[in-house]
Amino acid sequence: MDDRRIKRCGVAERGSALLAVLGTVAVLAAIAFSMAASARNALDRVSVRSDLNRAYFLARGGIESALHEMTVQVGSRRPVAVGQWIRRYEFGGGTVSVTAVSESGKLDVNRASRENLQSLLHSIGVQPARADTLANRITTYRSGLRSGWPRRFAPAQPPATNRRPLSSFERRRASIQMVEELLAVPGITPELLYGRYEPRQDGGAGLQRRSALLGLLRTSGPAAVDVNTAPREVLLAAGLHPSLADRLIKERRGAPILADSPLLDLAARRGSGVALAANAESSGWSLTALAKLDGNRAVRSVTALAGFDAAGRAFRVQRWCERAH
Repeated sequence: MDDRRIKRCGVAERGSALLAVLGTVAVLAAIAFSMAASARNALDRVSVRSDLNRAYFLARGGIESALHEMTVQVGSRRPVAVGQWIRRYEFGGGTVSVTAVSESGKLDVNRASRENLQSLLHSIGVQPARADTLANRITTYRSGLRSGWPRRFAPAQPPATNRRPLSSFERRRASIQMVEELLAVPGITPELLYGRYEPRQDGGAGLQRRSALLGLLRTSGPAAVDVNTAPREVLLAAGLHPSLADRLIKERRGAPILADSPLLDLAARRGSGVALAANAESSGWSLTALAKLDGNRAVRSVTALAGFDAAGRAFRVQRWCERAH
């Protein structure tokens, strides 16, 4: 009897040990699978980041190639193409499409009237009352800059005997130098300056992107607005009826609008306060490079605002914006 009991206890102990071993093996296997999945995810993230970096440098190379081409044209006394043009570059590992758009299609924030600014703000979705308030604040800010306000950007030291008060620096009387300065205007938010997403007005699913002031305003260049590159919001701000603005956009898709076009003459007579021209001279170009790696593994977009240097012989980048798609 005792022998049978001892045998049963031995079998039970061996069964418990086997279950313990199987449980340990299962736990170790789960840990191994978890570590393998984590390692694979880390490798995937590294691979995606590497592809995005490669796409970024491809896009940057496209911008630099386009700027070099424009500089060569200026050096050989050939005029840079006005309006909008596209270049395609083939690099090792991917392709880049560069679209250059003349800045002459934007509204000059230093010349625009209060009514033009109000209409522009209203065209990007700002309510009329708020648009009127913001337009007044922009013109007030602009007038203050021209009169030398603010003169100092740091508190002046207490005046001493026969000594002029000191400050970090004194601002010269000037106009708005960069569109980003509008962030100093009360009520101009980053969403208005850089763009925002809103529910679709047609009741469809998803969101729609609102135009940004950064893509509609400029700070220098000729007073005339080029009707061949001006966005619809700028045409509306120039005082055109929506139907006439849509007609201009439809017309220029087929062929560029020329200086002797009856449609341009009609738009010039219907506009208010903004000179309209065909293929107006530009002081700068917005270059957008869209880079795609082979197999569309990654897509990257880079935008640069370029203008002439002080000598007027080469182009320099004035603003740089990059984003991943």
